[in-house]
Amino acid sequence: MNTKTETRTVQCEKGEITYFLTRKSVKNINLKIKADGQIFVSANDKVSGELVDNFVLQKQNYIYATLDNYEEKNSYSSQSIRKYVSGEQFDILGQTMSLRVEESKQEEVFMDGLDIVLRVRNVNNSHRKEGMMKQWQREYELNIFRQICDELHQRLKKYNVPYPMIIIKKMTSGWGACQPRQGSITLNNRLIEVPRYCIEYEILHELIHFIYPVHSVDFWDFVSILMPDWKRREEELERLWR
Repeated sequence: MNTKTETRTVQCEKGEITYFLTRKSVKNINLKIKADGQIFVSANDKVSGELVDNFVLQKQNYIYATLDNYEEKNSYSSQSIRKYVSGEQFDILGQTMSLRVEESKQEEVFMDGLDIVLRVRNVNNSHRKEGMMKQWQREYELNIFRQICDELHQRLKKYNVPYPMIIIKKMTSGWGACQPRQGSITLNNRLIEVPRYCIEYEILHELIHFIYPVHSVDFWDFVSILMPDWKRREEELERLWR
């Protein structure tokens, strides 16, 4: 049976939903959400793309609930792996860094060359180590994302693009989303793992959505003007996903 698949995006209340539409000899429009966050819809050739988009819009609450459920399970799974002991590895801006835990009266977390140094009074206090590391990660992520957003926003101010509120969260689908009505962009916390030039592309992508809410020809033309090598950066992001 011949099939063809296209990628489509719809704007919802909470942001964008990107899904894969496959044309098949089916009677109804079918929806499937995989554990990795990818959304698949199948419909026959007689159903217009607009009608399928509306179907996805109607299912948005179910889609987000399912994605949140997967995210919660993934979060629990990833948290159970971390022990926060010397030798554990973290990906930071495209580099793999090792954790070095040291006993010290002065508690702190910082980067030293290719190591992340965690100094804590009691090296056996797993709860304290986890809390310190997560707090450091949150602050580091926000600092890096804000730096990049500051740089890119300077280029977009003349187009009346507002400086966005930056929301960082775990996401099971996609690297980010723009919420024009709320004046905010949401970024996948895993972005901190990829090279800086990939983060630049993703933030620029979301900022341009304040001008062009959907992935139109004008949207991609504008991305190409501001970042001619965007495709290379996007492909790198896709390669690094999961």
